[in-house]
Amino acid sequence: MRCLQVRFSRRVVIRRGLHCSKGLHLLVFMVVAMILLGSSCSRPEGPSLSMVEPEPVITAGPTVAPSPDAVQQATPQGSSDSTPEETPTEGFATAIEAIDQITIFSSPSEESSQLKVLSNPGPFSGPRILETTGQSDNGFIEVVIPVLPNKSIGWVMAENVAVSSTDQLIVVDLSDREATLFVDGVVTLSAPVAIGTDETPTPVLEAIIDVVWDRKTSEENFGAFYGSHLFGLNQHSEVLQSFDGKRPAIAIHGTTQPELIGLKVSNGCIRMRNEDIAAFAEYVTLGTRVLIID
Repeated sequence: MRCLQVRFSRRVVIRRGLHCSKGLHLLVFMVVAMILLGSSCSRPEGPSLSMVEPEPVITAGPTVAPSPDAVQQATPQGSSDSTPEETPTEGFATAIEAIDQITIFSSPSEESSQLKVLSNPGPFSGPRILETTGQSDNGFIEVVIPVLPNKSIGWVMAENVAVSSTDQLIVVDLSDREATLFVDGVVTLSAPVAIGTDETPTPVLEAIIDVVWDRKTSEENFGAFYGSHLFGLNQHSEVLQSFDGKRPAIAIHGTTQPELIGLKVSNGCIRMRNEDIAAFAEYVTLGTRVLIID
């Protein structure tokens, strides 16, 4: 009722104002009427126009690199999968040609004890390759020594080596019995593999390839059971102390028994079909990193 009265009064004032020469009275009365209307005819409270709520911020979750899809033979992969987070980042050191042996010291000093003296070339006809840890001090570089126990470390004089890195990585998944080659962080090839038995298992480790052997071109003559190619690692079996009188180094190699691929049959080495490892050999070089996972 009060609202109707106010509106009626407002209309009367307006009519009178039209015939009045003085518009000031009309203006004042209209303002008063509007105030009365606002206080008597309320509306539900809404959001304040003076406070703008910020839009919700969407935070991207961490990106997880997908694992490679399993395949049954080495075929080119068009996947954009990136290198797994477990990928090792250390590089490798190549002994310079001018020296015929390289000495590994216990600390970054020539006065420290000598842990190992390695031939160069070595262990076969290629240059001596040593895995590096990324540490350097006093003109020395820390390296991984190719001896048991695995990941034994020492120091070499920086002037005797050239440090490099590589974008090639081989990931061997023991559970899936599969080897995957990454080049520049992208899946390039995958192939099934055979691995060590329960008594002589293939160890879970990080390593580099310090031997690349091709039956057609290499000087050494390995047994037929190694197949057409071999990639020797700088790490070893963790249950054998020696193999054929030599250090029990792990290797990825071909086979003369392709029917056993996918099984646990080796002394710790990783076997591939000859055609598959030949495809990998198109990309693999000395220093290529290897990651064996379970």
